[in-house]
Amino acid sequence: YNYNLYPIENSYITNNGLQFKLIEFPKGSILKIESYLLPLILKFNWLNKNMHQDFQNIPQHLKNEHKKILTGWEDSEKMYELEINRIRKLLEAFRRGEIDEKTFRQDIQRDKTENLSYILSNDIEDVKKMMKKESLIKSLLIEEFIYTNAKDRGIEKKDDIQTLERKLLKDVGCVRLICSNDNLYAKNQTQWCEHRVQMLKERKGNKNIQLVYADFSYCSYELNEFITLSRTEETKTVTTPPPKKKLTLQKATCDESINILLLGESGVGKSTFINALVNYLKFDNLMQATKNLTVLIPVSFTIAMGDNFTEHAIKYDGEDTVSNEDHHDLGKSITQHCKSYVFTLQDGKSRGQKLRIIDTPGIGDTQGSNQDDKNMQHVLSYINNLTHLNAICILLKPNNSRHTVFFRSCFTQLIDMLGENICDRIIFCFTNARSTFYTPGDTGPLLKALLNSLPAKRIPFSKENTFCFDSESFRYLVAKLNRIKFNSMEEADYNGSWEKSMTELNRLIGYIHSNMSDPIILNDSHSAKHAQLMINSMIRPMLEAMRNTLRNIILLNERWHKTCIELCPKIIKGTTAICLECPRKCIKICDFWVATDGLHVVQNKCRTCQCDPSQHYRIDYELEYKEIENSAKSTEEDMRKVLHNLCEASAEFSYFLLQSAGNSQHDPFFLGFERMIKEESDICDEKTSYKFNLHLVEQLQLLKTHYEKANKKLATKKMITELDVIYQKI
Repeated sequence: YNYNLYPIENSYITNNGLQFKLIEFPKGSILKIESYLLPLILKFNWLNKNMHQDFQNIPQHLKNEHKKILTGWEDSEKMYELEINRIRKLLEAFRRGEIDEKTFRQDIQRDKTENLSYILSNDIEDVKKMMKKESLIKSLLIEEFIYTNAKDRGIEKKDDIQTLERKLLKDVGCVRLICSNDNLYAKNQTQWCEHRVQMLKERKGNKNIQLVYADFSYCSYELNEFITLSRTEETKTVTTPPPKKKLTLQKATCDESINILLLGESGVGKSTFINALVNYLKFDNLMQATKNLTVLIPVSFTIAMGDNFTEHAIKYDGEDTVSNEDHHDLGKSITQHCKSYVFTLQDGKSRGQKLRIIDTPGIGDTQGSNQDDKNMQHVLSYINNLTHLNAICILLKPNNSRHTVFFRSCFTQLIDMLGENICDRIIFCFTNARSTFYTPGDTGPLLKALLNSLPAKRIPFSKENTFCFDSESFRYLVAKLNRIKFNSMEEADYNGSWEKSMTELNRLIGYIHSNMSDPIILNDSHSAKHAQLMINSMIRPMLEAMRNTLRNIILLNERWHKTCIELCPKIIKGTTAICLECPRKCIKICDFWVATDGLHVVQNKCRTCQCDPSQHYRIDYELEYKEIENSAKSTEEDMRKVLHNLCEASAEFSYFLLQSAGNSQHDPFFLGFERMIKEESDICDEKTSYKFNLHLVEQLQLLKTHYEKANKKLATKKMITELDVIYQKI
């Protein structure tokens, strides 16, 4: 940009016409100018570009609003020109030596200039609101909704629901009307989409229904939830349906486990917290724990001792063979990403009840936000397989001066999947709280600000649902196992830490019993996020079912009804994947060569091969194959029908994933088809006898073409995929 602030000889033009002018200032002065002037210019340029848009689709009352904005913009332009001239004169006076550096620094930014920046920011906000409103109205018109301003219908603050009905449904025939405003529309997109889809569905069944969007943004009536009104020719009804399907609550019995999901940043100490927890539950005091310490998860840390701070490396392996049912013999996790640790409670009315702590990968992974997103998908997939959830425990350090962007995303994704009911199930636990006298410390204000910035501002953060622990007593016990000696004062300190943490644990269990004994039943949760997880878990089974159906059609035509191939999935306990680069062992069954899964152990990288992690796709079951008699006598027509239904469903699921997640990545079903075709083609290249596999390649190619056509057809129609239809299809 050429700021045109002062004449100067030293100027440079870049090859794209961007001009830079150079000038020397006392150290720090130029930073003062830039930090003030550049944001001002960027705001002005954005407004200059977008202020005079032709908003064609907006009604008259919004056109009047736009005129007011334009009038205000004229005043802003004048203020901006005056400010630029002031800065130019100030710079010229400074260069000529008419003012000193102190005066220059004082005058460069004044209250008046801060006010200009504030005015420009407000102008930008007004224009963006207008752009969003035009986009909304345009989308409504495309779907043949009628847009109406509630203020024009005489809606007032004092109106009750019957008055709303009378004013809005006056002189109309068969109508479905939704009451909304800009705030509701912006913060409750999922609910709005559900209402819109339902209204479109009703009109599809009755072409005479008029759909109306009543905008309450400009009237005095306080609308706190979507309201739908309806009228037929003879009767009229009003409903205020719940914006989201409520999750079913079911009374927990004493033999049901309490399931707690544990989330926290990487390095917050989740493993140490779980190790300490099992010992708090098992022993009454620190002395008992000293004699028979339980270490579930391997521990490794460094401790400095003595006057010279001599460092000692402390290491202790966790229990190798563990069951998933009791803390004396805890079970291995299904995957290495999420692990369940189940303890038996020993005290009071909860005696004998199971407490399941679900450990998860850390938030704020050093590999970046992409790894965080993958980890969060693993977490959501894992809890999707649970029957219920009682609480979500957020583990924090009390002296954390920042919270990652992903923490916000974490809360949002949990609410998207489980609904706003989950907000009351969130509890906060702080580790290493001895250093802040068992309070949240500096983390408290930051956490409050983060929770208040969420669209759903219902997550409580108070003394009641906040618990402060100190896991140093557990580290002390591990250090003693490594023959580290402590003086009496240190031992008394750790004993105090143990007792305080025990008190907090009892309060935590009591709080969960009092407030969260009715679990959220996860299988009853219907949401776009839940449907996405269900579909993602079905991609491999659907693709393999289609491939095996093709195998059996080929066998039916070649071998006259005698045998067929049955798929036998075998659950895998561990984090495994199939490598796309490494050669795989092939077995022959019913004259088909079949590549076995060839399991690789994978965490952040593959432990079995040196191939890039991106060349692996993760699996949670291993496929085995069995040759069986074709006793069902299925015809080719029957199998083709199954194949057609699976292929069409794959296209619908893919389209839904694209719609609901805004997924810009590659189509997972399409990638699966290509992967299967490559596997079969590689077999044909390697083997001398491959007639059946070659036939299978041809059939898979045809099936992929069918899938692409079905996908293209859906995309061309631009149809809205209804959530209920997707659940039926699942």
